[in-house]
Amino acid sequence: MDAPRPIALDLTSTLTIADADGDKVGSIAVKAGETVQFEVTNSAGFGHNFYIGPEAELSTVTGDIPGGNGIPEFTEGTE
Repeated sequence: MDAPRPIALDLTSTLTIADADGDKVGSIAVKAGETVQFEVTNSAGFGHNFYIGPEAELSTVTGDIPGGNGIPEFTEGTE
């Protein structure tokens, strides 16, 4: 099995997600069956979380998603 493709993201104080070059990320292309590993850094100075899933599910949530596919709120560092 191939190693997962790392995807580095930064959660910013302007409530955006940026890539390694500092550009705003609106979507991430993945291939069917591809395994990726998100490396999410919180540089905002306050709590952020990170979840993946259908937009309809994520747009109605204002906090952590119990049992959701992602990272519960964390305040600093990389998860």
